Amino acid sequence: MKIAQVVCVFLPYKGGIGNVAADFSAYLSAKHEVVVFTPKYRYAQTGQAPCPERGDFCALADHKVARLKPWLKYGNGAWLPQLVWRLTNFDAVQLHYPFFGGAEMVWLAKILFKRKFKLFIHYHMEAGGLPFWVKILSLPSCLIRNSLFKMADKVTVASLDYVENSNISGIYNKYKDKFYELPFTVDTKIFCPKKNKKSKESIELLFVGGLDKAHYFKGLDIFFKALNGLNLNKWRLNIVGSGSRRKYYENLAKKFKINEKIKFKGELSQNNLVKEYQNADLFILPSINSNEAFGLVLIEAMACGAPVIATDLPGVRKVFSNKEGLLARPGDSNDLRNKIQGLLEDNGRLNNMGKASRELVLKKYSKGKIRDKYENLFDK
Repeated sequence: MKIAQVVCVFLPYKGGIGNVAADFSAYLSAKHEVVVFTPKYRYAQTGQAPCPERGDFCALADHKVARLKPWLKYGNGAWLPQLVWRLTNFDAVQLHYPFFGGAEMVWLAKILFKRKFKLFIHYHMEAGGLPFWVKILSLPSCLIRNSLFKMADKVTVASLDYVENSNISGIYNKYKDKFYELPFTVDTKIFCPKKNKKSKESIELLFVGGLDKAHYFKGLDIFFKALNGLNLNKWRLNIVGSGSRRKYYENLAKKFKINEKIKFKGELSQNNLVKEYQNADLFILPSINSNEAFGLVLIEAMACGAPVIATDLPGVRKVFSNKEGLLARPGDSNDLRNKIQGLLEDNGRLNNMGKASRELVLKKYSKGKIRDKYENLFDK
């Protein structure tokens, strides 16, 4: 079978949507021919190392990546009219939603060639917090959304809890038989606890996420505000990630007088990222709104034996229980501070949560189980 993956960002750009698309493509490549269609961004825009290309294609693992030149673009949205005719020879197309400028083209291609391919949609999140004029640009995608989901053969989501509380809840309630929960996964052989982890004088906190405008919802400013009231001798924080707002966050840390306790590590290789997870005593995901639908970094950290604190958001709140971590109110720095403070003072609870985190990931988020479920969708 020939399958197209259509996604707004892809490796080497770092982000949850691109990582999930890469995993899905890798799963399918074992049995099918897979081509990923994604906008062609300049190196300066992504902040990542460029991918070696031959024409508009580059080889990645066992699938091809077609990077299409946008006619218009803003942020991670890109108008790609050429996508319509590039999809004509595929048996199945999976759209990673949202993708302003790409979703419209998949919709149009499905109308023109509806007998040609089956349509699968993976719903990642709702795109909230957009400036007014950007909402105007996204209007075409909003207008065709109901029609797009109606014509889909299957809609996969990381969390039904998130969908039930999202702006497509009406679509979900109308077409529940189309929706299929497919949690994110982690390679538990790579992401694993460190043997003989040594105790430290201060608790090592960890944040992993993009530091660009597109990832404003990660709530790093709320996190800094929460840390401002904690005993400086009790903790230190490592931040993994890069982006155009890194300087802003460095200055913010100075403003809160916590800069000496924070290290900005930048982008790391997978091996070094795993080491950061393994060394962490507590992982924090302080996202502020529904742009955070699951939090892939949560299960990566948990797989390495780190307990977690995340915000009480639909989708995110179902990733773990109070055995593995704590939930804080979104945007509430005082509540986040209290949650962190409570765990800083209870090493025994931290250790127990870390062990429970690893056990949960092995049971619920291992790649093998989810890969089989995903492949079955296409095999059927």
